[in-house]
Amino acid sequence: MPETKPYRFGTRSAATRELQAALAARGLYAGAIDGIFGRDMRDAVAAARASFGLPDGGVDAALLAQLGLARPARLAPLQKFFTRLLLEQGAAILLTHLKGLPPMNILSGYKTYIVAAAMLLTGIAGLLGVDIPSFTGQAPGNLLMEALAFIFLRQGMKTGQ
Repeated sequence: MPETKPYRFGTRSAATRELQAALAARGLYAGAIDGIFGRDMRDAVAAARASFGLPDGGVDAALLAQLGLARPARLAPLQKFFTRLLLEQGAAILLTHLKGLPPMNILSGYKTYIVAAAMLLTGIAGLLGVDIPSFTGQAPGNLLMEALAFIFLRQGMKTGQ
């Protein structure tokens, strides 16, 4: 498997600094934790691969996983499919619900539903592992619960219950 870019010989990177620290913690690297991938790092990587029973090579996903430095994987095809389906179906349901309604002045009366729908879709996407930057830091479960609360509270206000 080819080496990943931040771990090329002669380069300096934060990723190499993390790798140096992880190798040093296991007693496999005694050099400076400076982020420079030099000869000592090359030897330490070879020693780490041998100690983990990995075949000869450079820094790859298998080595990073053994050291606890594996980066999150991209979405699996099934996750991509469900995310796309969720977003498409959510938009279709929202548009179907709004079709045929009397003309609205800047969606008056439906702003709450639109916000709740966005929160609901974002929460479900978060549960599927999709990170939506505007909502980063929000727990997907909380978004779902708040969206449902908005919808039920709005329905209760409309019916006077």
